[in-house]
Amino acid sequence: MNSTIVKIGLCLATGFFMAACSKVNDLVEEQDSVAATELLMSETEEAADENVDAVTHHRKGFSLENLENRLPEGATITTSGEDYPQTITIDFGEMDDDTNQGGCMNRRGKRLSGTILIEITDDMSNPGASRTVTFQDFYVGDRQLLGQKVETNITNISDEIAEFTVVFSMESNIEMIHPDGYSRTREASGTRTWISGFDTEDISDDVFMLDGTATMTCSSGNTSTREIIDPLLVDRSCEHIMQGVVAMTRGDKTDTLDFGDGICDNLATMTRDGETEEVNLDELRRHKPRGKRK
Repeated sequence: MNSTIVKIGLCLATGFFMAACSKVNDLVEEQDSVAATELLMSETEEAADENVDAVTHHRKGFSLENLENRLPEGATITTSGEDYPQTITIDFGEMDDDTNQGGCMNRRGKRLSGTILIEITDDMSNPGASRTVTFQDFYVGDRQLLGQKVETNITNISDEIAEFTVVFSMESNIEMIHPDGYSRTREASGTRTWISGFDTEDISDDVFMLDGTATMTCSSGNTSTREIIDPLLVDRSCEHIMQGVVAMTRGDKTDTLDFGDGICDNLATMTRDGETEEVNLDELRRHKPRGKRK
């Protein structure tokens, strides 16, 4: 299998429910663009998700100061009060387009700007509680996120599960807009099962499993589907997905990527057209498209 095929397969790895799109008139060959933009969308959503989790799932010692301490330096937070339903607003500040300064830098070196609105019906540890996340002029670097995510606690308290393990259903309709105006819209549904870290204040000890499907539609008109056929293990202390298998279908072609057996590394196994090869997930980071946001 040649390196171009490997790069196509790598795009499966980078977003739990992401699917690949082909970008036209790019400065790099089409296969590299597919892989690079999928990595960008994965990183963009995770940058938002970490901060939302920090102020909803990690609620020990409820106070604005405690919640603010869990966010990037410079971010501010306001709430409608301690009673439910509750509205939480996270403001990351404004970005200066000329200097590319402003906003806030998160723990992974991503610059965030704009606002995230979170509406919660109840404490998220309670079965039936839900949160709706809306992005308001929100950017990660020069990429804008639009749309909503809804997560609902569907934990069955009669199940024999470990303490603090909770299960959420997830529905989302998210659009990511690149600096040149190219966009992709992803509709996804699935579940997130927490393994550990739900009851602590530290984001980096969060561990959970993801399952579900998604459909991606690009502004160019291309579409693809994504299915997690073996739940993905996400440990926020690790840069990469540690376990699980995903499959992506475009037309009559289906590729699969196996992330291994739970070890934190940058390796995965890609299968395409009956051929299997080990791939390096960091390969994508050398093909990120650049540009100034509009």
